[in-house]
Amino acid sequence: MKHLAKKVFTELELEERMEKPSQSIYDPYEYRKEIATLGYWDGLIHLVSSVLGGGILSGPYGFKRVGWVVGLIVSAIVMTLIVYSFRLLARSINEICRRRRVPYMQFGRATMECVIEGPDWVKRYRKSVSIYVSSFLVVFHFGVGIMYIELVTESVKDIIIYWLGYIDYKLVMLLLAPFIMAITMIKKLKSLVPISALANITVLISLAMIAYYMLDNATTVFSDLLMFNDFTYIPLYIGLVLLSNSSLGVLLAIEAEMMDPARYLGPFGSLNVVFASLTIPHFDIIISLVASVCLCILGISLPGVMDMCLRYPDNYGPGRIAQVRDIFLIFFGVVACIAGIVNAGFSIYYRYTGEVHI
Repeated sequence: MKHLAKKVFTELELEERMEKPSQSIYDPYEYRKEIATLGYWDGLIHLVSSVLGGGILSGPYGFKRVGWVVGLIVSAIVMTLIVYSFRLLARSINEICRRRRVPYMQFGRATMECVIEGPDWVKRYRKSVSIYVSSFLVVFHFGVGIMYIELVTESVKDIIIYWLGYIDYKLVMLLLAPFIMAITMIKKLKSLVPISALANITVLISLAMIAYYMLDNATTVFSDLLMFNDFTYIPLYIGLVLLSNSSLGVLLAIEAEMMDPARYLGPFGSLNVVFASLTIPHFDIIISLVASVCLCILGISLPGVMDMCLRYPDNYGPGRIAQVRDIFLIFFGVVACIAGIVNAGFSIYYRYTGEVHI
């Protein structure tokens, strides 16, 4: 069965599977177990690692810009949408796999097959959608890769300067690059579990130490923290929360390699457990721009498109509530994308021209 899961099905083969469905109920999860390697706790460790991210400690600055009340509300709303949209995405992929009777499909292929299930005017864009998804996944992961190299280099450089004095930023990046590249060349998520576990432990210890010093001087730390502040910063803040808490490629890869994928999306599955316990956002203008361009569409709007096509023409439930929900997700993702791009563009302009933005 290994060869079946890894096989790339041609369009003709998939059409034949549509035209000649078997009478038996096909469960993609059952056929995927033979190639799965991740258990429940393995998936949980990877999820925590991907959600914690590298810029978790910059969250307080984001709260300061929009106000802590607005920050909490926006974070809660966006994270709820992230979890809901991804569950919708995973179920859409599973449903199209069931209809095509294949164990698993890549994101781009699954999107194209879902579009084929939709109205005739949508079907003509099926190949364009697949290319769009694949292209933006590449852009997103490239941007995230640059972000992590920058963050690690900056942190190590500060430590070296503290102990030894001046060191060139580019030299630190050059010295660290081989180690970072070596880790990224490990393809099997199972092999990366110990590294993710070590990273999680290190981050949690660091957070505990920082919390200790903050609470030891709480009056000074929280004295200038406002409940409400700059509302124009909210669109950029949404993009930052998205990127901090939604590593789409990792989420899909974990779901694909879990031995019991049903536990991934269950009420107490890995996905819900992690997102219920981690609510601290990321913060940086450049990576927010990447999130606005890629994640708002791929992570929020696209699951709505896929679900709407799969339910076409008349499986939207009472009052077409599912269609209303999907349209809302599509609209929210597009608006957040446009607003995030515009806001990030102005922020980059103000930062590099030195103009004061109030």
